[in-house]
Amino acid sequence: MIAIPAKSIRRGVARLKVLSQPLKNKLAGIAPRSGNDYATHVPILVGIAQRFTIRRILELGCGAFSTPTFLNPEVFSDLEQLHSYETDRSWYEKTLTAFSDDQRYQPRFVEGVMSAGLQEIELGQFDLIFVDDSTSVVERAETIQHLTNRQLSRQLIVIHDFEIRNYRDAASSLEHRQIFRAFTPQTGVVWNGSNDRVEVLKKLSRQISGHSRSISVEDVESWRRLFREE
Repeated sequence: MIAIPAKSIRRGVARLKVLSQPLKNKLAGIAPRSGNDYATHVPILVGIAQRFTIRRILELGCGAFSTPTFLNPEVFSDLEQLHSYETDRSWYEKTLTAFSDDQRYQPRFVEGVMSAGLQEIELGQFDLIFVDDSTSVVERAETIQHLTNRQLSRQLIVIHDFEIRNYRDAASSLEHRQIFRAFTPQTGVVWNGSNDRVEVLKKLSRQISGHSRSISVEDVESWRRLFREE
């Protein structure tokens, strides 16, 4: 019998997991991973802006796509303030430089984990809270758990990478959820309170799914026109 080195076995197992992931996703009803996986939340954010009045936003994790989408006056036309919290110093400085001329933009650097930086914030002032922070699943799950523990009454909480079970579990105590599955990574919207949002968000999900092959995830203007016209 030929002995196979333990390292080769580990590599083989890791490779098998990578090759089998598309099949697992298909069986679970998860769409193939988007070519631009950092932007799959864009259609949902654009749609929410066309369906709800959003004046104050808390962005947990500044983004190359989310931050400019929030600050786009053609999309979030009612926006008065965007509070962006970031735990990565270099990324914080990049976004600070890029958007410092916009008086609506209020960035803040958070030392340590994001959940610790939320302790003193009055979350009730925001209409929408966007969660896309941290490079660690554990840390982002802690952020989500902190938000749910605050028992918010009306805020829409939008969570990127919602196909990850840790995030769904952390948000499980909220009364309502809508998962947008057209693109992977998926986006979840969770909230307490009003039932009126359920049908609005379900329709939004159907619209995105229906046009997911004809409009790229980062095409903000095309999504905006679609939601305005339909």
